[in-house]
Amino acid sequence: VLAPDVNESGYKFTVVGERRLRFGLGAIRNVGHSAIDSILKARAEKPFTDLFDLCERVDLRLCNKRVFEALIASGALDNLGGHRAQYAAVLDSALQEASLKQQEAAVGQFSLLGGSEETASVQAPRVLPNVASLTESERLTKEKEILGFYISGHPLEPFRVESELFATHTVSQLGKW
Repeated sequence: VLAPDVNESGYKFTVVGERRLRFGLGAIRNVGHSAIDSILKARAEKPFTDLFDLCERVDLRLCNKRVFEALIASGALDNLGGHRAQYAAVLDSALQEASLKQQEAAVGQFSLLGGSEETASVQAPRVLPNVASLTESERLTKEKEILGFYISGHPLEPFRVESELFATHTVSQLGKW
């Protein structure tokens, strides 16, 4: 079972390979059905390239800051080229920029510098801030809050060798007594 991904996950668990199962977006806390519908509709056109692209293409009336924070904490944006601390640091500016673009498009306003659909795609790439990534403990704690369990690791993993030395039984042997 793989972590959720905005470019591969559906509402429920999604089969993405012969032996791979992608965690469903519907199982992420604070991400509602209408927000997922907006994400899936935008993704149907083409995959998301980064957080800014995601913010610009989804309906921000349905996908608010809390939804994006949940997507970041769950690891659903991990395959977009950055890490969770970078996404968290740039989220406010990405949402403000996307909101402004959506408002301008709604009233039919274009930039004086030739801001049409054709020139919008030739935009300078946005750079994520250079911030330290979350510690494994922080990442796993947030994952547990949002998903209900650990998906990208486990807090006891560093102690695997010690626990195997002192354990008398494995979990699979517990019901066989």
